[in-house]
Amino acid sequence: MQFITQILVAMTVFQSGIAVDAQPRTFDGTLIVSVSVMRGSEQDVKQLEVVSTSGVRLVDLLPRYRPIEGRQEYVVDCADWAQGMYLVVVSDGKQTNTIKTVKVR
Repeated sequence: MQFITQILVAMTVFQSGIAVDAQPRTFDGTLIVSVSVMRGSEQDVKQLEVVSTSGVRLVDLLPRYRPIEGRQEYVVDCADWAQGMYLVVVSDGKQTNTIKTVKVR
């Protein structure tokens, strides 16, 4: 399963105007968010947050460094979260948000 996820991350096509992209996945009670930064981009990940579909902010991370190879992973413990859909929101320096959904079982 992880191999398939890595293939999907490698095949991600960036939209014009968006400097970052995120691929969330869950595994054994943890949420792993792979964040990619477009090569040569002036922008970086400014904020990463996880929000429930009812609007409650569960996680708010402020990344403090630029990834050397253009990709970094964030690991969040989600073992005590309720089952359901969550939104992963990644903000870049241009105030553009990339929003992805992830299902926690």
